[in-house]
Amino acid sequence: DKIDSFLNKGMALQFINLIIVNYKRFRERIKIDPEELFEDLKLIMDTAFKGIHKDNLKGLPLIFTDIKNGKCSIIFPRLTERENTGVIHLFKDRIKNYFMGQKVESAFVNIGVLSCPDKACLPVIRRFSAKISVKEVYIGLKMRRFERVLYKAKVKIFPSKNETETMQTVDISEGGICFITRKPLKTDSRINIRLEFDKTKEPVIHARARVAWIKKIELLSGGPFNKYKVGVEFIDLESKYRKVISRELRAYTGDKT
Repeated sequence: DKIDSFLNKGMALQFINLIIVNYKRFRERIKIDPEELFEDLKLIMDTAFKGIHKDNLKGLPLIFTDIKNGKCSIIFPRLTERENTGVIHLFKDRIKNYFMGQKVESAFVNIGVLSCPDKACLPVIRRFSAKISVKEVYIGLKMRRFERVLYKAKVKIFPSKNETETMQTVDISEGGICFITRKPLKTDSRINIRLEFDKTKEPVIHARARVAWIKKIELLSGGPFNKYKVGVEFIDLESKYRKVISRELRAYTGDKT
């Protein structure tokens, strides 16, 4: 009834559909109760809206959840397209931070714009003068293409032309590496790395990489500890380097295939 009322008044409506991809598998892998998860997501969306639209809180979002199927629909009345874009990007960042806080490192959050087919929209357009915009937020777990192996190797990172840091890897795969650093790198930033395996005569590996995720390390005592665990993905790694990594990991794990 509220939606019909908004449409009859010609009020601009912004729709956001939140969809959890492969919901059954998602529920099996995360350690968050579904009802608690959706309550948390509703709270994140509500606070994101208030953060952007704090000067005028009339017409707070209408939120409808479908916990059984892993879906949530949010309707924003009296919100412009620009304001809605700000809300949805803030929502995306806060969801990422939420899953990092829940120690779900492999979660992804993507945003898409839903194009309404002409045949589906025509009846709405003829009946109402309201402006309708629909966006979709997809949440899911990244599928690992490469197995990660706990392996200590020397790695040097070059966040910028004048910065370098040398450390050991935590784990390695054919797709990337994980290491601990004192520098809080930015997610999706690009860095150069130099990877050197122990006890090998192969040339050192030079690669470009993308920072996929970062998590601050906390002491059990709760005290400050200025180090970060970082996962990076190789960008267009040369085949000769990929073969070196594959061979080293197989030798290390005893896989003779």
